[in-house]
Amino acid sequence: MVEVILDLENFFDSSVDFIQVSVEKMRKTHGPSFNFNTVKALLALRQGMSKSDKESVLKECKEILDSFKSEDFKGIQDGIFSNIDT
Repeated sequence: MVEVILDLENFFDSSVDFIQVSVEKMRKTHGPSFNFNTVKALLALRQGMSKSDKESVLKECKEILDSFKSEDFKGIQDGIFSNIDT
């Protein structure tokens, strides 16, 4: 549980250029339940980013998330993000 909080803190503290690193780590850690809708919801909560920055980050994050395949998550069950209504 603490790891999720630290991951979220890292996401909200990351600069625009490094959010993608945070997203990739969370996808690897939390599995398929950390998806594009989750990223969109988290970005909506993020303060201090322009609309164009958010759009750019979403585009890059979609490419990152799409690069994962189902076999990348063998043994990972639904993570905590499956319990969140995005």
